Amino acid sequence: MPNYWTNCFDNARTGWNPEEVILTPDEIKKSFGLLYTYQVTGQVLAQPLFVAGVTAYPGGDLTKPPQTLDLVFVATEDNFIYAFDAKQNTPIWQRQLLPVPPAPTERLITPTDVNVDDVEPHYGITGTPVIDIAAGIMYLVAPSALDSTGHPTSFFQRLYAIDLATGRDRLPPAPIATFVQFYGDPNIYQFDPQWQFQRGALLLLNGVVYVPFGSHCDNSAYHGWIMAYDAATLAFVGVFVSTTPADGQGGIWQAGRGLAGDSNGSVYCAVGNGVTSGLSYGNCVLKLVPRPNPAQSSTQNYLSVQDYFAPCNTYWLSQSDMDLGSGGALLLPDQVGPGNTVRHLLVAAGKEGTIYLLNRDNLGAFTQPATFPPPRGQQCADSGAVSVLWRVLGQASTATEARDAVFGGPAYFAPTGLAPRIYYTAQDDFVRAFTYDSGSNSVIGPFMQSIDTIPNGSIPVVSSNGGFADTAVLWIVSRTDPITLSAYPAENLRARLINITVGPWIKSFAPPATVVNGRVYVAFNGGVSVFGTPLSTSTCFIATAVEGASSFRVATLRTFRDECLLTNRMGRYFVSLYEQFSPLLASMIRKSKRLRSIARGFIVLPSFLVAKGLLLIKRRK
Repeated sequence: MPNYWTNCFDNARTGWNPEEVILTPDEIKKSFGLLYTYQVTGQVLAQPLFVAGVTAYPGGDLTKPPQTLDLVFVATEDNFIYAFDAKQNTPIWQRQLLPVPPAPTERLITPTDVNVDDVEPHYGITGTPVIDIAAGIMYLVAPSALDSTGHPTSFFQRLYAIDLATGRDRLPPAPIATFVQFYGDPNIYQFDPQWQFQRGALLLLNGVVYVPFGSHCDNSAYHGWIMAYDAATLAFVGVFVSTTPADGQGGIWQAGRGLAGDSNGSVYCAVGNGVTSGLSYGNCVLKLVPRPNPAQSSTQNYLSVQDYFAPCNTYWLSQSDMDLGSGGALLLPDQVGPGNTVRHLLVAAGKEGTIYLLNRDNLGAFTQPATFPPPRGQQCADSGAVSVLWRVLGQASTATEARDAVFGGPAYFAPTGLAPRIYYTAQDDFVRAFTYDSGSNSVIGPFMQSIDTIPNGSIPVVSSNGGFADTAVLWIVSRTDPITLSAYPAENLRARLINITVGPWIKSFAPPATVVNGRVYVAFNGGVSVFGTPLSTSTCFIATAVEGASSFRVATLRTFRDECLLTNRMGRYFVSLYEQFSPLLASMIRKSKRLRSIARGFIVLPSFLVAKGLLLIKRRK
């Protein structure tokens, strides 16, 4: 069973869960709907996360017997965090992240504090947390404020390391407040926890937690920041600042999409409005690597810009508030070119709606146009990019910059025997599918689009059973009031499977759906709705009637169903037939002691022994 431990499923931000064996187009057509809703306090802008097999203590009480559960983790703008039983509407633990006495009483941040109301009524946990499965820790940032009579309000942001089993602090929270000086730069940079907005999802890479910061709608003086902390200790180990004090701007927000990371330890991000010149990086894509800081005034390490790409019309993008940083990077899995050459690529697009395919080994820097700035509204030559699809996303006319096309980023799917797919859902635009063509080393298309448009756009995700195209589903959560959930066969966007109302929405960007283990978790203002099919809620009816729901034999049979039967077509067909005919038999067995005895000897025990043996064989391979 896969875990959904980070934003958009993995550090490459593909948004593709290739281990979903239940939610196929055929099963969704048969029956799909709301199972239940988790009620929470506060707006939910962070993507819900899922971890299987957590040894959890209900209520966080270590004196009570633990339970092994699949958990869904939810964080809210009221600084609440929750762990819910993924198989039923049951909260396991919850907690509000505000300091408690004897510490001074802090409060939640309000729109008045930051002069903007795109999140209401409070600003709290916004960036999607990240989970270390092996350590059993969830990392997240929670802000707060402290009012003092006769003094200005103090603002705080803290990085927490939360124990998955109890909801308690595994480590003391780390305050996010620093100044830094870089080698060769006379400026001293001071992080301001009031004006720096932690919106992008956190990244856990090679034992380091990376935390990005942007601004509250360009209010006050701000920069783009990335803070780095040792995951084992929360020690501060590195920092990056996007722009100098003189230039400012350069927020790293990506509409909530996370920083991306590769196996070499490099960190990738898209930067918002600002200039790219000298020590400043605005409206560009960055590749960052950890480096020692040789500045005499600081022992802090820093994140060095190893490479960057800035569009040739970056000047006009900044002038028109059309920042490339409204969308995050997607790192394509390694692509094989002629002569078995391996290509390391990424795609990025922002408000302008232009898709850039970039070489991660040589991002391309900045191509100075013959006339600078180039003519407004005209395409110029981005020779540093591998390929460019100019203004292919968004409904606005290509003659204007006022497009606001992409907020978030795309999803990826690699069907067996076919070219990889890249899906975008731009604001008020159709769902569009592009392909990566290895022969021309370019993104081409769109080759397919939906018949309906997505109001305010979305961050799409894909689920499938491996590369089988007929099992792949594209999931869309709209940014409308009310929020809606739509699904399409990934290979036929004209055949929408569902369009379901989820719940209320307030002003900001809804997170993507979390699709895992036969369930779809969709956040809204005040809760998370859980959707699925009968297969995703199925039980071992006959075994449960004989043994009871808590029996170890029933648990083994459920595991056999999930790991062996639901992973292939014949197995799913068998489970589907079983679901149709076994409930009536189970109800008869439940009422008769004699039938329970017969069923135990001739059905449950033999099935248990076979399942146990096949599971042992499977796990030894």
